[in-house]
Amino acid sequence: MLAGTLASCGYPIDPDKWVPDFGIHGDHGATAVNAADMVGSLTARYLSQDEADAQALQLCGKGCKIVLRFEGAGTCGALASSSNKSYGVGSGATASAAAAIATEQCGSSGGDGCIVKLQGCND
Repeated sequence: MLAGTLASCGYPIDPDKWVPDFGIHGDHGATAVNAADMVGSLTARYLSQDEADAQALQLCGKGCKIVLRFEGAGTCGALASSSNKSYGVGSGATASAAAAIATEQCGSSGGDGCIVKLQGCND
């Protein structure tokens, strides 16, 4: 399972929350965002959508809402944000496709200099 938080400016797994990889990988992911605080998280490779959603909300924290769900083997999700508190999300068949959609959505919502902060793919 892959998880990350926007607050960490990337998606490395927090060593305190690391889960051993037993080779069991699902095809559900989610992105949660607290737009007021510009905090977010992204999960991928969960066995169920409920698990992906719950972990994304837990990592994101108080006031967060699920803003994107993606499912299917090989499907990727991305979260882009800007310094003026705009964000966008996207999913696609590749990480670069998801990132392009997220960046475009961020810019369309008024974002200036949107960059991808989080991305992940289901196996």
